[in-house]
Amino acid sequence: MNSIKPLLDDIINGYRASVNEIIQLLKSTGDEEELIYSTALNLTKELHGNLIYLRGLIEFSNWCTNSCLYCGIRAGATGFKRYRMTQDEIVETAQYIKASNCGTVVLQCGIDPFFTTNVLADIITAIKATTGLAVTLSIGTKSYDDLARLKNAGANRFLLRFESCQQSIFKRIHPDESFEERVECIRNLQKLDYQTGSGFMIGLPGADLKITARDILFTKELELDMIGCGPFIPSPQTPLSDESILDDYSIYYKTMALVRILNPQAHIPAATAFDSLKEDGRDEVIKCGANVFMPNFTPERFKENYKLYPGKSQVDTSTDIYDAVKTRIEDLGRSVSSGVGHALRMS
Repeated sequence: MNSIKPLLDDIINGYRASVNEIIQLLKSTGDEEELIYSTALNLTKELHGNLIYLRGLIEFSNWCTNSCLYCGIRAGATGFKRYRMTQDEIVETAQYIKASNCGTVVLQCGIDPFFTTNVLADIITAIKATTGLAVTLSIGTKSYDDLARLKNAGANRFLLRFESCQQSIFKRIHPDESFEERVECIRNLQKLDYQTGSGFMIGLPGADLKITARDILFTKELELDMIGCGPFIPSPQTPLSDESILDDYSIYYKTMALVRILNPQAHIPAATAFDSLKEDGRDEVIKCGANVFMPNFTPERFKENYKLYPGKSQVDTSTDIYDAVKTRIEDLGRSVSSGVGHALRMS
């Protein structure tokens, strides 16, 4: 019998694992490591079926007033062209997403004051009227009143990563924000009955296994509908450009599998950044329990300038994105869903 199996079974049955127990699981190798992956995958299929939900991504502005230390589009960054998509361009792209059998559009941008709450509300209303897609927002921290306005316009979901629950790390990488503000925004989203998503960056400078374990446990504490995590990848021309990624890639995948095991009902995307880390990185994350794939539908003339990290513009470049993604998912023995894929608590 694998020594970690009783612990995994206990966690699935509601046991609140300690930081040290999560560290133990993160250190697993060989058969025990494979057991973590298979447990996460089986749990995913048991609750979510064999389906992978598609969320079509539109990166509609790369302007940003924040100076996050890791981000390639941070305020003052150079070497690329800043852009803002018009409402017509955004809605037209959403219509293409709808025609590509995706049930959700994800609207993502930097912290761009041009896109006021009223402007965003008009965009959401237009998307809902012309496509009926579920709308997910990834637009940074907002006030309660702004969130309520966007919800009334038709927004269904909101993604706001807490990045790291180690406040010294958060303060270092996010000089323009506070951890408390992020968590307050997440709680406000839940009060407004958004389908709420958050998560963290794996392998941030200064984050050891203890901090990673705490981040994993914090996802459970937040009671999220969606959990998005990705690897830290140093970006040129940023203060963290000389930092390193993890030597042991298995930590990324064990982290994702444990996030699934602790949060069986959550929708978990295979983040784009995993493909920049490794060519088939998103495939590996699906094998670890992810059940959402977010193909990037940002028009090519804009996509190449949304440079969050190296290699990002190279993914999802097929002219027929849906067919390419469908083939990729079916090669993993999974099926693509054209459904909306709302939070399980809503079913």
